[in-house]
This record gives sequence, structure tokens and C-alpha cells, in this order.
Amino acid sequence: MTLAENDVQWFPVLQRALPAAAQDALPRTIAAAWLLLIDGNALLEDFEGAAGEADLTEVLKLRLAELFVEIDLTLDGANDVDELHFLPLALDFGLHTLGHLDGDKLIALLQFGADESDPHARLLPIWENILDAFPGEVPNPLLADGQGDVLRALQNWSRLCRAAEVDDSFLAPLVQAV
Repeated sequence: MTLAENDVQWFPVLQRALPAAAQDALPRTIAAAWLLLIDGNALLEDFEGAAGEADLTEVLKLRLAELFVEIDLTLDGANDVDELHFLPLALDFGLHTLGHLDGDKLIALLQFGADESDPHARLLPIWENILDAFPGEVPNPLLADGQGDVLRALQNWSRLCRAAEVDDSFLAPLVQAV
């Protein structure tokens, strides 16, 4: 079974805009955006460099599955799960906040074990769908002007936190990381 990039509704809860307490939801959503822009964009770039390297590609697919679970758990506010459990959680229980995917659909989407000459070309549209579905812009820090875009995103997130009366001190380590 293969799963096309358009077969998944990404961020279904965020897309429905269900009411949630801003004090809880906003920091989690920003943390998920940070995972997408830092870890996700770097991982997609790694796929591009791994073309033709089957073993490395499989490792990157595993890491992408783990990142998906990390984003899913972050959006749920379940930050106390050890990262060693991310892959088993992905395969056993799938995802529900990042997208509705059970373990089998996640395996099909990432095509574990498939002999691919260019997984980046296949995964890039999936990645773009994820970023497009995210509520708000997720800049790419790996682009030539990406650092400035990341700083602007952090400024916007800080303004959003102030407007929602959410303490934005959790952004300080992110600013320092840029």
C-alpha cells in the first residue's frame, strides 16, 4: 500500500480551530512550528543529500517518523515521553494531532524498505503539504535569507503571545539558538 501526499489531512485539530486555552495551546503550537522549521527542514535537506544511499535513507525515514511523533506529542502537550519511545509509539499507535495516520499508513507514507533512488523528490510534496497546512508561516532557516525569516517569526510569535496574554519567556532559548 502506498499513500500519496494528498491522502492525509495534516493538523486536523488546528485546522478545525477548536477553542483551546491560549495559555496551553499557543506555546505548544509555537514549539511544533519550531520543530518543523529547525528539525524538519534540516531532515528534508538530509534526504536530498542521501540520494542513492539506501541505508542512510532508511535511517532518515525512521528519524522523520520520530519527528512526526514528537510534533504530535508536542501539540498534545505530552512532553514527558522519552524519545526512545517515539518510534514504537508511531508504529503502534500512529499519529492523531499532526495528521490522522495509524502505524500502517505512516509506514506506507514514508515507504520504509522501498528501494528509492530519490526519496527527497517523493517526500518534498508531503513536506510542503504539512507546512501549508500548519496555521501560520514556517520559515526555512536553511535558505540564504532564512535566519532573518526565523527572527521575524520569533518576533511575531512574541507579539502573538503578548496579545493572548501568554508569557513569552519560553521563546528566549529559541532566540538564542538563532
